[in-house]
Amino acid sequence: NGKPLIAYALDTIIQSQIRHITIVVGCDATNIESYCKSYLESQTRGSSITVEFIVNADFESGMGSSLKAGVSAVLNRNIRHYPSIPHAALICLADMPSINPSTVNALINTMNEVTKDEMIHSTPEHAAAFVPSFNNSRGNPVLLMPELFDLLLDLSEDFGARHLLQANREAVREVPVNDAGIFLDLDTQEQLRNLENDSL
Repeated sequence: NGKPLIAYALDTIIQSQIRHITIVVGCDATNIESYCKSYLESQTRGSSITVEFIVNADFESGMGSSLKAGVSAVLNRNIRHYPSIPHAALICLADMPSINPSTVNALINTMNEVTKDEMIHSTPEHAAAFVPSFNNSRGNPVLLMPELFDLLLDLSEDFGARHLLQANREAVREVPVNDAGIFLDLDTQEQLRNLENDSL
C-alpha cells in the first residue's frame, strides 16, 4: 500500500505505551536507519519517544544475533541511565504489519498487574515472559522481563525468542487479545501480494 513494512511496525509501537525504541539494523542498515529516522520524526513531533539504532554486523548468522544486539543495548542503556528502575523488553518484528497497539498495551498492563500482585502477595510463581494469544494460539510480539535477558543472550544466533519460551514454559504468561494480526508475518513477496489482494 505504498509504505514500507517497517513503518507499520513503528506505527504500532508509537501508538502504544512504549516510550523508547531500539531498532536493530543489519542488511541495508544505512538506508533503513535513514528511513526510520525520517518517518519517526514526522510521526512523533512533540512526543516523549526516544529512539536508538544498533547495527548488528553479524545479522547473516540469524535472528538470534539481532535479538542479542537489541537486548544488550537495552541492558546497557538501563544500567547507564536508569539503574534503579526495573525494565522489560518488547521484542517486535519489522515484518508484522497488522499488530494492534492495544495488544502491546495489554502485554504491558498485564506485566504491571502481575508484578504488582507478586510484590504484594509474595507469590512463588513468577511470570517473566508475556505473549499474546488469540483463539488459544500464541503470536507476537513478546514482552520479556530482565530475568530472561541472560538466557536470551546465551541463545544460538539462529534461534529466536520462541526457543527461550519453550525452555522456560513455567515463566510464560499468555495474554488473550482480540487481534489476529499477532500471527501475520510477511517473509516473502508472495505473502505480501496475497495480503494486498485480500485487502482490496
